[in-house]
Amino acid sequence: MKRTVPLIITGVAGLILFVSAFVPIMVKLGEDVAVWFDLLAGIAFILGGGNLLKVHLKKVSDQTAGWGYSAVTIVAFLATLYVGLFKLGVTPEAEPEKYGESFVIYPLSAMPTFTVAGEIPVRTDEEPLPASAVRNMSEDDGQILFRGWMSEQQQRELLAYDQHRVWQEAVTILFEASQPKLLQGRITYYTDHESLSFQGYMTDTDFEQLQQMLGNSPQAVDAARLLRTAAQRGTTIRVRRPPAGVVEALDPSAAFADEGVPVKSGERRTPVSDYLFLGPDLTDLTVYGPLTKADRNNLANVWPQWEPVRPIAGDDADHSVELKRELAAAFVLELETHGPKLTDDQKKAVNDQFATITDVEVLINAIRSAGDAEGVALTAGDERLVRFVASSPDIPFEELARVTRLTPGMTAAAREFMSSQPTQALFKQQLAFAILKEGPLSYEQKEFLFADYRDEFKWKQTVEMLFLDSHVTLYPWSGVHEQEGSYFWWCIVYLYRPLTSTVFAMLAFYVASAAFRAFRAKNIEALLLLGTAFIILLGRTFVGVWLTGWIPQELSAFKMDELTVYVMQIFNVAGNRAIMIGIALGIASTSLKVLLGIDRSYLGSGDD
Repeated sequence: MKRTVPLIITGVAGLILFVSAFVPIMVKLGEDVAVWFDLLAGIAFILGGGNLLKVHLKKVSDQTAGWGYSAVTIVAFLATLYVGLFKLGVTPEAEPEKYGESFVIYPLSAMPTFTVAGEIPVRTDEEPLPASAVRNMSEDDGQILFRGWMSEQQQRELLAYDQHRVWQEAVTILFEASQPKLLQGRITYYTDHESLSFQGYMTDTDFEQLQQMLGNSPQAVDAARLLRTAAQRGTTIRVRRPPAGVVEALDPSAAFADEGVPVKSGERRTPVSDYLFLGPDLTDLTVYGPLTKADRNNLANVWPQWEPVRPIAGDDADHSVELKRELAAAFVLELETHGPKLTDDQKKAVNDQFATITDVEVLINAIRSAGDAEGVALTAGDERLVRFVASSPDIPFEELARVTRLTPGMTAAAREFMSSQPTQALFKQQLAFAILKEGPLSYEQKEFLFADYRDEFKWKQTVEMLFLDSHVTLYPWSGVHEQEGSYFWWCIVYLYRPLTSTVFAMLAFYVASAAFRAFRAKNIEALLLLGTAFIILLGRTFVGVWLTGWIPQELSAFKMDELTVYVMQIFNVAGNRAIMIGIALGIASTSLKVLLGIDRSYLGSGDD
């Protein structure tokens, strides 16, 4: 019986997988069987690991011949297993993390319930409710109940669950009724984790509204307090010479709102945020609560006011080209004041780089397209103002919205265009690389080209560090175990690969020696094998290329490297296909013997 049951399970599972490849109605059942196969394969890996330890530990214990190699194998296996399972040195995946949010555990049973008259429909295919909402939704005495705050994802999946009008209206009513009106967009409930989330810093007003929403039960009061503590946690990072735009954005004369923010004497406060501060000596940057993505973008890109490369406003295409050449010539003169003169090739690289600057016509077309979508035409006067402001480095681009009559859509299109342009610092860095490809530069010239981008890059790195430090990691093991920089990656790159390369390098000499003894041209087949091996070995080395390098180009097919490619792509592929067909037929034959119980050798014996 102990052999019959595995045979029956193997035969039925194999038959289902075989039939599901040809019968569409069996596909779902085949997928379920494949899942069970994966589970059993996982168990087999565990058993295999246990067996490896058992065998090698016995060798070490008995100190049989080669027990030292067994000890090394055990240590390597356990070390690799440890760093792989616990993902040491692996950074969490950004996708599942909820940046800018603070969390507190709160049971679904404590959340408010919303009802609407109706019944949960039963689909003809017996498909259950969406997994995201199955715990929230229930039915009782002709009423559909939804517990918690329905998210937009839950609404979309519930609407897609059934297309009947009654169900669609019920879901819509429940969605509108279950929205947190007081803190909408900032407070979220995650059913799968049974946790409350608050985005950004929680002020005293936010805390009072949260208590009002949750109620006065001891459980609700404790959850609100814990969430406020998490949403007010301070994070400080040392900064080095913050950009002038950031310092200007932090208004030292602004009156501090009485929102419970632990403000220190002399700290600066942003007029657009209640929880970002620069220390009095401008060396400490502090955020209370998690830094949101919007504030990270403001702090890294908007407030520093990195000057973008302005578009060229020529009268026509030829005039734009001439203006770009003039700018390139002026830049070359400025660069040469910091060091030796540039070569002709370097000057050409500068001209080529300046030729990539966008023409103002592209900006105007983007604004015009946005206006067409709104049914508003761009006037000639506004077009002239756009040209003037966009190409004038002394005028902030934000002035465009004030001096023109552009619609909000046109203004948004203009901002999107300017944000897509490289900053002046990045443009100079690209110029530096282009020039260095054509020749050297002095230290002063490289400093002139790279200094601005270095400061910009360091500031953005500082903001990113603050963004990550203020975030409480939710899924520390969510990263991939072979992620670059992790311990497992280190073991693969610096231990496993060198060892395998060493083994194969030793095998190469062994194979060459064996081939020398075995390749004896006693018949036609041996002669063909010896000749093919000779061509492949020489064609993959410098010697083979050097020996046939004198052959003219019109006869290049007879060069050793070309012959190697021809043999590998024609004869080798054909041989491999024949071998694979034979293997496939052998697998099919063996599988049928196993399924029918004819071959039981995999059970450890060929006996019945």
